[in-house]
Amino acid sequence: MTELRLPRRAAFAVVALVYAAVMLGGTIPIPLWRIWAQELHFGPFVITVAFGLYAAGTMASLTLLSSWSDRAGRRIALFAGLGLSAVSAGMLLAAPDVLVVLAARVLGGVGAGLTATAASAALAELGPPGRAATVATVSNVGGLGSGVAVAAVALQVGGEDLGTVAVLYAGYLVAVGCCGLALSGVPETVTERRGGGLAFRRPLLPAGHDRRAAFGWAAAGVFVAFTVTGLFSSLVPSFLRDGLGLVDPLLPGLVVALLFGAALAGQTLAPAALVDRVWPGAAALASGTAVYELALLIGAPALFVAGTAIAGAGFGLAFRRGLGVAQRVAEPGRRADQLATYFLCAYAGNVLPTLALGAAGEVLDARTASALIATVIVLGAVVAGVGGARAFGSPGPASDEPV
Repeated sequence: MTELRLPRRAAFAVVALVYAAVMLGGTIPIPLWRIWAQELHFGPFVITVAFGLYAAGTMASLTLLSSWSDRAGRRIALFAGLGLSAVSAGMLLAAPDVLVVLAARVLGGVGAGLTATAASAALAELGPPGRAATVATVSNVGGLGSGVAVAAVALQVGGEDLGTVAVLYAGYLVAVGCCGLALSGVPETVTERRGGGLAFRRPLLPAGHDRRAAFGWAAAGVFVAFTVTGLFSSLVPSFLRDGLGLVDPLLPGLVVALLFGAALAGQTLAPAALVDRVWPGAAALASGTAVYELALLIGAPALFVAGTAIAGAGFGLAFRRGLGVAQRVAEPGRRADQLATYFLCAYAGNVLPTLALGAAGEVLDARTASALIATVIVLGAVVAGVGGARAFGSPGPASDEPV
């Protein structure tokens, strides 16, 4: 029996869909923590640990499995990432105790890291030229934002109880199964497959001084960008409660969805003159962070929403631009391995400053600690923007010109 193989354009769409589905699974829990906390009797510390474990699982995957899809093929890596996401969702659907929740987050993080590198590499190989970075970032950010939004809507419609959580995850598992069926028709893009999988590898950079400089500044920019998402994903409930006096349990999910929605809009609606340059994303990150931090200081909800939207747009632009640079300077035979370095920097930005904020909170009040991290974000965005502009100039990877 002849095995079905999709045309390249359809395969490109399926890989993007699989990528989005795995990212979506990673953010579904954000609005659900309050339910699990009540049912399983844990507090904010466990939520912070769960956030850190997801990021740790992602970073471990990027460190240990980054070369797997370069050696064994994109499809098997994507199947593995999708499968881990399904197992994580099944564990969260049952969630008999807090240890199962934490273990599920680790597995979900491993699946996310594996999928991010394999899918980004596969999209670059399936084409069409010039669109891979845009579609990869839309899949990533769109999936992250959709997970929060879908969960928030489900809670609004079905009520805040474990029954709604079960229905939500059952639906997600059905969607993942459909993605798996579609993925079976995607052609393999790695022509020279070799054995091997689990192996510790130091972060790899492209060959050549100019390419390394371009890659390094792109990685610095995405570190700063993901710092913003890490703060919002883990600390937005305390932002809303302590800084703005808002206690509605659905608001944290909606605010995070706004952040990712603005990122998606920034990637897809911004004109090429903005997408193809370094400074718009850096400027939006810096100014948005300053605005929402000011809003927390003076207690202005509308200003906080505005700052969130601006910072989200900056995140989207910085991520899109940086991934485009990383894809273009990566060596074809080691593309996933080198993209893993880019995503490792991203997830390091996602978790390390947040943990630093938690540590600073032990000796500083929450408002001072938050302002300290915000200052780091603003300065980091400015430095990454200036350095990136010098390293790879005005034209961006959205065009077909060499970096």
